[in-house]
Amino acid sequence: MRHSAVTFCFVTLTVGGCGDNQTHNPGLEPYGNPAPLVSCIPNLDGVITAAESTPVLGTRVDLRISPYVAPTEAPIRTVDNLGFVDGDGHRVWDWSQTDEQPEDRSATLRAEPIADKWFASAFPEAGFVSPLDAAGKLYGVYSFDESALKLYGSASTEEAGPEGKTLLVYDVPVELFRFPLQVGKSWSQSVKVDAGIFHNAPLLEDQEYEITVASAGELRLPDFTFSQVLRVNTKVITSFRTGTTTKIGVRQTLFLFECFATDVARSVSPQFYITDEMNTDLGPNFTVAQEVRRLAPFE
Repeated sequence: MRHSAVTFCFVTLTVGGCGDNQTHNPGLEPYGNPAPLVSCIPNLDGVITAAESTPVLGTRVDLRISPYVAPTEAPIRTVDNLGFVDGDGHRVWDWSQTDEQPEDRSATLRAEPIADKWFASAFPEAGFVSPLDAAGKLYGVYSFDESALKLYGSASTEEAGPEGKTLLVYDVPVELFRFPLQVGKSWSQSVKVDAGIFHNAPLLEDQEYEITVASAGELRLPDFTFSQVLRVNTKVITSFRTGTTTKIGVRQTLFLFECFATDVARSVSPQFYITDEMNTDLGPNFTVAQEVRRLAPFE
């Protein structure tokens, strides 16, 4: 059952902490007026600033997630990234029933300090890590300031895990979110990985990022409705300096809401391939996905 936007706002405030109850028993000392825990309240102005997207380390994010599907496997999920325009002229994405399947799972993600990780010395400018995959086998490495959320590369959560060591360090960080975010803003970046390691194997690669704040509107999820989200499209093209001339691409659609440090929903396209003879890119409004994530209530 889908809850209303009013219900969602209540949940947001109770998670962060509500204002003090000003009514007290006259026979008892009043509780006082400690500093409020809520540091960000959505103003729904169509712009997300750095102050409205600040990560809080250790904060729990619960997700409904479809298991990752390999490019050659089925079923790949259907997904509506385009949405529709309602009678009032507002764009709506209705993911409240997005191809629900019995194999869907829950996942809990947290951002953590980088200081105690085995790869910390490889990323001297980074401040925290967060899982890139729902299984928690690969970390993305980040920093955050008033200008941008930056990605410095990735690393396996274990230095000598069963799948081997992964350590990919970008020559320059990718600015995943350039603040303030608003519809029409776009940018691109090129990064290189020199002397990378992927599952214990050496890797040399180049990546091209294209990021666009494409549109704004209402997002309906199975448990929440967000009345004002920004849709951010990300395309990444990877080319390898050894072994093959085929380029591999992937697209993501992210939905961002004020005062959430992470996306509240996302879809990940199947990998596509680019050669001199073909390009299998499905475009930004891809309708099948290898993975779909949606914010879920705390268990």
